[in-house]
Amino acid sequence: MKVMPIVEYDKDMTQNCMGNDAKIITRCTATLKERIVMTWEEVKKVYPNQWVIIEAIDAHTEGDKRIINQITVVDQFDDDNNKALLRYLQLHRKHRERELYVVHTSRSELDIIEQNMIGVRAGI
Repeated sequence: MKVMPIVEYDKDMTQNCMGNDAKIITRCTATLKERIVMTWEEVKKVYPNQWVIIEAIDAHTEGDKRIINQITVVDQFDDDNNKALLRYLQLHRKHRERELYVVHTSRSELDIIEQNMIGVRAGI
């Protein structure tokens, strides 16, 4: 495991960062967080039998499978997949560039299949 700085931007917080108030600046710098980069085996040990939202840090595609070598846990939910999916949707709307997944740690391996979407689809 290694520690990696991750910046989470909140639209309202970013706007507040423009001010000169020391309290606001302190709140803004608090949005810089450190996350631990792990493998799937390490995630399963740290978060047993839980729903987690993970972000792929180092990943590639082999055939139709997405291979994720390094991940970081963005959020965890004991046994409530509905809350996990709602949180995923919130994060995905704000940060479409991030490669996020909702998975349960009872899975022996991450078996993520890539599907090519053809056609027009509405924004989420």
